Amino acid sequence: MTLLALCLSLASPLQAELLHLRDYEDVGGDFTLTDQYGKPWTLSKQGKVVMIFFGYLNCPDICPMTIMEMVDVKNMLGAAADQVQFVLVSLDPERDSAENMKDYLVNFDPDFVGLIGPDHEIAKIAKMYNVLYKKRILRSAMGYSVDHSGAVYMVSKEGKLRFIFPSKSPKNRFLQGIQMMLDGKGDGPLPKGKTWFQKMFNM
Repeated sequence: MTLLALCLSLASPLQAELLHLRDYEDVGGDFTLTDQYGKPWTLSKQGKVVMIFFGYLNCPDICPMTIMEMVDVKNMLGAAADQVQFVLVSLDPERDSAENMKDYLVNFDPDFVGLIGPDHEIAKIAKMYNVLYKKRILRSAMGYSVDHSGAVYMVSKEGKLRFIFPSKSPKNRFLQGIQMMLDGKGDGPLPKGKTWFQKMFNM
């Protein structure tokens, strides 16, 4: 039994039953930003399952915690990890440079992709994915922090959003979703997925 199969076998039947891939018609979409090596990176050209998290390098808690969780998920995937790309999109274009992004991610996993871009482009992509974020002024040398939502977005090899993992989702949920994508269950017509706004108001 592979490590991935073992991890999935430990997941409860209820958790496995509740994860349904979706077609988020009004959420997500293709985009191009600059990676930590200064090269253009386009979502739809990756040919892999992509796990996207929006955050920033000076984030004290949820960002490093989520990235560490993604490192663990990648390790659990074993050989299948080559078919998955983990991506951090910066919400702090004022401070996060390509060089800073490279130095930051190498401490977690050098294969992870860090993306930066101009403020207006980041704002447009965040809106596409329903990412909430706001600069908060601090009375410290840091100057400001960025309050932001903490979901992880799972995108198909064709660049289609197929599942939104809430913040602090358990690792076996990520593994279940990724395995479904690798098995091709994220391809073709899928049920429509609700946005966070629709879920909030039970629409």
